[in-house]
Amino acid sequence: MGFQDLNEFFTPGLPLPINGKTYLIPEVSAADGLRLLQLIAMNALDATTEQREALKLLGAEWTVDEVEVPTFDEATGKQAVKTVDGKQVEVTRKEKIGKWSGGLFDEMSADGLTMDQIVHAGVTSIVKAAKGMKAAEEHWAAGLAVQVERAEDSAGNPQPPAAGANRAQKRAAKKVPAKKAAQKSSSRAGTGASTTRGRARTGRTTPAAPTTTP
Repeated sequence: MGFQDLNEFFTPGLPLPINGKTYLIPEVSAADGLRLLQLIAMNALDATTEQREALKLLGAEWTVDEVEVPTFDEATGKQAVKTVDGKQVEVTRKEKIGKWSGGLFDEMSADGLTMDQIVHAGVTSIVKAAKGMKAAEEHWAAGLAVQVERAEDSAGNPQPPAAGANRAQKRAAKKVPAKKAAQKSSSRAGTGASTTRGRARTGRTTPAAPTTTP
């Protein structure tokens, strides 16, 4: 009988509906998939790295432009001025500023999606590549809870998230009954078994102010 060509019945990509429109997130390439699995195994997906990887999966690239920004007088707090040919001219300086652009990211931005929505879509694609469709569906549905957690964290902790912070594990730990947790702790103490930290998928990212490095 032979095998039917895979492309005849398999549609690559991840269709995600947002605001009544379905966006087809590109399938993760073999090279990107392997790299993501290695980052996860090393527990190296902190919030900043996760956002960068998510946007790259949406086809976005980090570019740096040079722009002119005002220079302020420290004494007055107003924009500094200088005299040129007898005229008062506002003082500016050139700075480099980075931005994401390209691919599906541009389409989503043009449609008015927020950074949270865009990143959530990208992270869902990461989860699918790492743990499969079921885990991706669960992560997608948990988006609202993630946003609430982000607001709580931001209000109580002005510092950026530590590298490798694994909030998914923290949420899971809260759901484990105290009795079971005690049993697990006792079992480890008696057998000397070691524990391995899970992947650092946070599902949340607080967009940072644009800089010259992604």
